[in-house]
This record gives sequence, structure tokens and C-alpha cells, in this order.
Amino acid sequence: FSTPHFLLFLLERKQNWSIVIMGDIKKEIKIITGSCKRLLKEIESYRAEVLVQKDRIDRMRNDGADAYDIKKQQQVLEESEGMIPIVQKQFQTQLEKLIEKLDVAQEDAGIIESQEYKDADAIIQAHC
Repeated sequence: FSTPHFLLFLLERKQNWSIVIMGDIKKEIKIITGSCKRLLKEIESYRAEVLVQKDRIDRMRNDGADAYDIKKQQQVLEESEGMIPIVQKQFQTQLEKLIEKLDVAQEDAGIIESQEYKDADAIIQAHC
């Protein structure tokens, strides 16, 4: 390569790297958005399980069920209640990652207009 050709080669490589990097960011945004959606569903699932368990325990007490059975159901309730803050923390961590990725993506109009970006932004707007 002569110097001008080498510089042109480097310029082409840099542009390709930029495309690859922005493509990777788009993919990462999609993955993290999916993770956030999954964690939100998990939180709601645990909340629903808590309500079901409380109702089940109340019915068991009203029906005069065995104390051991009630105690076991109480343990299930406590496990479900204990999972909610754990999953909420995981969601918060993923949400922070998503915010960071969207900040990086601000540099590329192509990403900002993508469906991945819009989905991620909707989650951030709903939970921040």
C-alpha cells in the first residue's frame, strides 16, 4: 500500500468498525430490553403468587387445616415475597445498563429511529 491507499484503507476499516459497533449496540439494546421485559413479568408473577398464597393460607385457616400444612404454605409465601426485591434489583441493574446503551446510541440517528431503541425508551420512560 502506498500512503494515500493505506489511509483510504484505514478510513474504510474505521467506517466498517463504526457500523459493526453500532450494530452491536443495537443488538445489545434488544437483548437488554428483552431482559427487562422478562424481569418485569417475573416481578408480576411473584406478586400474583403472593396474593394466591395469602388467599390459600386464609382458606386453610378458615377450614381448620393441619398446622403443619399451613406452616408449609407460609414458607412458600415467604419465599415468593423474598424473591420480589431480588428480581426488582436485577431489573434495576438491567435498566441502568439500558440507559447507558441508549446514551451511547444517541450518536447514531439510525439507531434512534429503530424499533429496538423505541422499545427500550418505552421501558425507561415507564420505569424512571
